[in-house]
Amino acid sequence: MTKNLVFGPIASRRLGRSLGVDLLMKKICCQDCVYCEAGKTETLTLRRDRYVPPADVMDQLDAVLSRNPEPDFVTFSGSGEPTLSTDIGQIISFLKDRYPRCRVCVLTNGMLLGDAQVRRDVERADLIIPSLDASCEEEFLRINRPAAGITFAQFTRGLVEFTREFRGQVWLEIFIIPGVNDTESSLKRFAELVRPMRLDRIQLNSLDRPGTEKDVSVSTEEAAQRFIAALSGSAPVEFIRRFRASDAPPSTAEKRLLELLKRGPLPREAVGRELDLSDFETDLLVKKLAFSGSVRLRRIGGVPCVVPGE
Repeated sequence: MTKNLVFGPIASRRLGRSLGVDLLMKKICCQDCVYCEAGKTETLTLRRDRYVPPADVMDQLDAVLSRNPEPDFVTFSGSGEPTLSTDIGQIISFLKDRYPRCRVCVLTNGMLLGDAQVRRDVERADLIIPSLDASCEEEFLRINRPAAGITFAQFTRGLVEFTREFRGQVWLEIFIIPGVNDTESSLKRFAELVRPMRLDRIQLNSLDRPGTEKDVSVSTEEAAQRFIAALSGSAPVEFIRRFRASDAPPSTAEKRLLELLKRGPLPREAVGRELDLSDFETDLLVKKLAFSGSVRLRRIGGVPCVVPGE
């Protein structure tokens, strides 16, 4: 059986106790966003496929949900773009039929929501959180660095159509990239783009852990307030960076890792094994602690290691 397709539940700043589902296991995506905290995209594609055995996903969901209190959401996220999996519809239906009280969320870059089959696959989800980080083609190419085969106009048209058709909740996420998509002209274009969408909420996000590109910086409160003023006529707008994960109390995994490091450096590849975490969870944990200064990454004898922060 494929390991660690289901992870958590973890404390999510937006979704409460969130049980994660990873349908890809590798960084396979239709975008290579400059801010992505999961790292650089290994396979950039628009092609949908089966990436992990769906039976393994359902077995692991059964194993967790049959013995744990219900999470606030079962969230399709993980290593890459979950709608690239041709099995996402089957697994959502499995959850809604077998665990009808579980709410299902799909975190998506929204690139495939113009595809009628993708819409059918996610129609039983309770919440979809798509991203719109660009206000024009130039920003789209610079921020999201999409796979070839779809223009910004096609992407946004599909997003509008999806929001007007989907019966569940839609929370649109906009990631603020200072100096790129937060200009006055960008704000005016964003306002025009979201106006025809049927949205329950707009969430502004900003860097919380190191992204793919080092020159991406954290948004200011002032920039977020300008977004809120420009977009509030379309839906309630909130700046979720205020409630960033680094502000939360340390998780059990964080505490355990810091305790292990008191004994000495730990090879990076051994962190997940010691803490029983998936590669995705391990990567986010190490990045979060490195970003806060609690740990550092060093090569010792040629081996990448995690060591205590200074």
